[in-house]
Amino acid sequence: MSFLDILQTKVTETEKGIIFIHSHDSEEFVPYSEIYQRAGRVLHHLQRGGMKKNDKLILQLETADEFVYSLWACMMGGIIPIPISQASNDDAKRKLCKIFEVSSPCKMIYSGNLIEKLEKFEYLVDNANRYEHIKNNSFSINSFTEEGDFEVNKESDLEDIAFVQFSSGSTGDPKGVIVKHKNVLANVKSITSSSIYERDETMLSWLPLSHDFGLIGFHLNALYNNFTQYIIETDIFVRNPLIWINKASEHKINYLFSPNFGYKHFMNVLERNRIKNRPHAEWDLSNVKGIYNGAEPISIDICNQFLDSLADSGLKKEVFRGAYGLAESTLAVTITDKNKPLEVHIIDRTSLYLGNEVEFLDNLKDKNATVLVDLGLPVDNCHLIIVDNDGNELEEKFVGHICIKGDSMTSGYLNNEEATKNAFLSGEWLKTGDLGFILHGRLVITGRYKDLIIINGRNYYPHDIEKDAEKVEGIDLGTIVATRVYNSEVGGEELLVFVLFKKGVEQFIGLSKKIKSHITNSIGIDVKHVIPIKKIPKTTSGKFQRYKLAQNYIDGKYDGLLEEMSRTEQPVVRMVINCEKDDVFEDVIRIWTKTLGHEEFAEDDNFFDVGGDSKSLVKMCALVNKRFPNLITTSELFGMPTVRELSEYICTSVGIGG
Repeated sequence: MSFLDILQTKVTETEKGIIFIHSHDSEEFVPYSEIYQRAGRVLHHLQRGGMKKNDKLILQLETADEFVYSLWACMMGGIIPIPISQASNDDAKRKLCKIFEVSSPCKMIYSGNLIEKLEKFEYLVDNANRYEHIKNNSFSINSFTEEGDFEVNKESDLEDIAFVQFSSGSTGDPKGVIVKHKNVLANVKSITSSSIYERDETMLSWLPLSHDFGLIGFHLNALYNNFTQYIIETDIFVRNPLIWINKASEHKINYLFSPNFGYKHFMNVLERNRIKNRPHAEWDLSNVKGIYNGAEPISIDICNQFLDSLADSGLKKEVFRGAYGLAESTLAVTITDKNKPLEVHIIDRTSLYLGNEVEFLDNLKDKNATVLVDLGLPVDNCHLIIVDNDGNELEEKFVGHICIKGDSMTSGYLNNEEATKNAFLSGEWLKTGDLGFILHGRLVITGRYKDLIIINGRNYYPHDIEKDAEKVEGIDLGTIVATRVYNSEVGGEELLVFVLFKKGVEQFIGLSKKIKSHITNSIGIDVKHVIPIKKIPKTTSGKFQRYKLAQNYIDGKYDGLLEEMSRTEQPVVRMVINCEKDDVFEDVIRIWTKTLGHEEFAEDDNFFDVGGDSKSLVKMCALVNKRFPNLITTSELFGMPTVRELSEYICTSVGIGG
């Protein structure tokens, strides 16, 4: 049986299907039988345009329904679909052009005015032949209006290629993962077995269907199990993520899907609405049995915050299902247990060396503590091992390269023999590129091997640095990125930290100092630069594209910004104060009294516990600098919330001894 055989069973299915959600008030139910017919119309036009079995077709569709009809048309006709994310910006357009070259010979189906946009794209303007080639090998789905005969592939085989899944883009060179029908069926069966579904369940997703999480984990999973599926257009979710939970409540959905950034985006908008006292619906999420979290490292903090934000909705604490997967394994490799809270491990970060046995801690407050999420047991027909740099298998609790094999595993990359050869260990085990360890047969991920930061012989994981730096006041979850660059002058790697920051350089300096100080004190690593950026480059699944930030730095794109920061950070010359320590203490007492409007405090009382707030802190900062010119910033003052601490800081700064 192939997925074509599954599609053939849907010809008469009128009760189950897809609800396409176009807005809060606009939905369209299309039964599977009608989807089959609409896909047949697309297939008619493709075949009339000369496409036949095993031809490759890039999918560039603007809406979910267009994507589904085109995907099914390909499967029905034995055409090999190549789903990729919408070419809505220059990076995505460049990726599309490269995929066209890698996949050649191939054609493309698109909607909207993509061809007109590509004509003006600089990468193609410089090469008219390349543009003409794409234009002449493209179909506009908007022109597919008439009905007509179509020929369903009668020679479907499990060894046929079901589709080619290009990686979401952690490097500049896209690689097309070959996924056969046997791989898809094996993986969807494994997901079904691990999920323990019941009959007639429902699934809701806003994930782009061009990504394997949305395509396989959601769409083909629901199709295989004959579930009704609800699809929210991704751009609608991005504009207003509250629609996701509104619809989950309204339709009593059983299963939801999202990586970290989706939960965070939802919570940010929900919080803004609450601050503005905007009412929202009374949500009932008691029917939700599982929320699949994957596609990027899982943050237990975000999961818990999401649950807390919906505490009154009836959402169960055990709904999260953590998963680890990759396109080379079709999708899923491991999934956590159903009806159990996500399990975490407190690890000594200094023990997370490749080839080293991890050390577990009891106290999260330990300065070397980091939290890693348990990602569960391997799914059926998938096996994994951990190996060292020489390919030797390691015992449980030892950090190493994660390698997999099984029925879901790809046979290689499209038109790329070298990448295929390099991907396998001894021709059998596929190297995932991730590092981790096994505990009681369950997988724990520590990070990406290529992202590993090695300074002074020690290994550091960027997501661990990022997670720790989020403790700094003023840093929100998911707004800080750590990466490394090689410095030939020092003969080693240096750490760069990028922060999403929309204000000016002057306002950033204090935050930059706090981040540098925190990372040095907490992790024991010096930061070369902390750089403010207006946008964090990400893959379609929300993973940070660290290499792009590092390359921008190497290319000198931040040189002007760093020079401006350096000028702003120049130490100011402070006035020499002619007084004694006791005088400073009395000055601080008077400043506190004038700021708070009362004298009911002791020298070790916290400013904010005796009536202070952020507004009065600014006032106090002005009074301190009036008495001791150019001494302190508001952010620095925030870290000295007692009379004693502020007095000692002033004495040290102006050179007054004990």
